Amino acid sequence: MSKCLDPDSSGDKSQPQPLRLPPEDGWCSLEELQEELEAGSEEEAGRLLAEGRFLNQWSKCGIGVWEDVAEAVDIKSQEALVLKQLAEKRERVQEVLYKAREENDIFSKKTEEKLIQKMEVNKENREAHLNALKQRLREKEVHAAEVRRNKERQADLSG
Repeated sequence: MSKCLDPDSSGDKSQPQPLRLPPEDGWCSLEELQEELEAGSEEEAGRLLAEGRFLNQWSKCGIGVWEDVAEAVDIKSQEALVLKQLAEKRERVQEVLYKAREENDIFSKKTEEKLIQKMEVNKENREAHLNALKQRLREKEVHAAEVRRNKERQADLSG
């Protein structure tokens, strides 16, 4: 914890402890407070502001500074909330995309299986049709050969 927000380590731990001032001049500058907020200590600063300990400790600074600090804490809190909401929204979008991809994969697999099955049925039907045509052709060739033999016999008998 920094010199601006470091609680006094002595005393009863169950009671809120007053802040220990920096040793150099006894006061924390606005720049140091801003560094604290930027370093991610806005929750600690906000808690101290809410408890009134922060303001009591540096009451010499003036209301404008405290309004700036409170505004900075509020902005950081709002930014954190917005970032959290955006992260949750992004997570939901990723879940939806994952589910959509999963459903698309399932649909693609089912469609592919149906297409393969349909192609196999078409191939079997085509082969069955070709075999039927070949059988009819053989039967016609057998009949044509029989007709020729009968014609030749008749020509031999009449001749």
